[in-house]
Amino acid sequence: MFYLQSSGHRPSNHKKIALVVFYYGLCANASFVYPQAIDAPYHLLGISYLLNHAITLILPIVTDYAFAWRPKLQGLIISSVSFLIYFGLAYVVNAVTGGNYFYLTNRPFFHALPVWQFTALAVGVRILGFYLGYWIVSGRKKSV
Repeated sequence: MFYLQSSGHRPSNHKKIALVVFYYGLCANASFVYPQAIDAPYHLLGISYLLNHAITLILPIVTDYAFAWRPKLQGLIISSVSFLIYFGLAYVVNAVTGGNYFYLTNRPFFHALPVWQFTALAVGVRILGFYLGYWIVSGRKKSV
């Protein structure tokens, strides 16, 4: 994500990348709500987390004012499908490596839910976030 944002992939150059970066950025922004087990801000991983997420927070504002860019329905569909694939891969990698990506192994909440319900809820909330982001941002009048 950071590479795409910092390497000149702005909406005017690569519109399809901007579409996907917007929706995936919504997940990164949501991680600020519950940043569990993030390294200290003076640790290299903590610095990386803060920089990546700060850029993700600022990118939509910059693209709005600099390029009058808005998310498109095509990006919503592409991002939703690619996220399902990405989530499936993360689920398998978690099982193989003992990882906790998407908090599927060590849940921060909803401990009583069966695994399949928590997994469905995790996917559903993120896809709903994509749709809400599209609905909120695409309906605004373009600035400039």
